[in-house]
Amino acid sequence: MGARYEFKCPTCHYHTEVSGGMDCGFTAVVITIFCEDCQELHDAWIDDVNSYELPPGWKPEKLSCPVSADHKVRAWGYPDKCPKCGSIMDRGELTVLWD
Repeated sequence: MGARYEFKCPTCHYHTEVSGGMDCGFTAVVITIFCEDCQELHDAWIDDVNSYELPPGWKPEKLSCPVSADHKVRAWGYPDKCPKCGSIMDRGELTVLWD
């Protein structure tokens, strides 16, 4: 079962709910991404669970922002920087168990 957490920036108070890295539910695999164009964190679907036999350190070849495939994105994993100000984000409470 996948999980989402609340992430908060202690400096600028940006907050969002994302998995915080690569995560797997019963049917889907997601990865948290930082979109430089949106300046937001998103969870992006990367595969279905049937092909989730991934070696350690595996990273998807092409990540895509859910707002626009033309946006520049990178994988984001806790602990990592706030998309708004660059401070390290704090992970808060578990908010959702999904899938």
